[in-house]
Amino acid sequence: MTDTDPLADEKALAVRMYEANLAKNEADRLYKATRENLYKALQKKGVKEFTTPHADADGKAITLIATVEAKDREVVDTKLLRKKVTDAQFMLMVSATKSAVEEHAGKALCAQVCTLVPGEENVTVKKLKA
Repeated sequence: MTDTDPLADEKALAVRMYEANLAKNEADRLYKATRENLYKALQKKGVKEFTTPHADADGKAITLIATVEAKDREVVDTKLLRKKVTDAQFMLMVSATKSAVEEHAGKALCAQVCTLVPGEENVTVKKLKA
């Protein structure tokens, strides 16, 4: 009779997840550093856009375009909003982060108003500390 681990498949998945996360983190670091280096190089040369030929993962010839641009984003003017809605409406819309409360009201007040709430259940895999 063969004694097999009933969690063998799950253990293999955990290892794959851990290794994929390590690779993703390294790729993210490389991407961020490369983007920063490209941005600085283009700023130095005063270049806003260029194209370059490239072969994709399947070997198909494509053209890449690199563009330096500032994307506008819409933000809420909270002072104006405060004037335009009721107190009840405003309290439903406003949110605060722990770091923002600490920064603007202090750690003592933050300790009084911050509570732990249950998070969404998920699975993580990390190196066990010895």
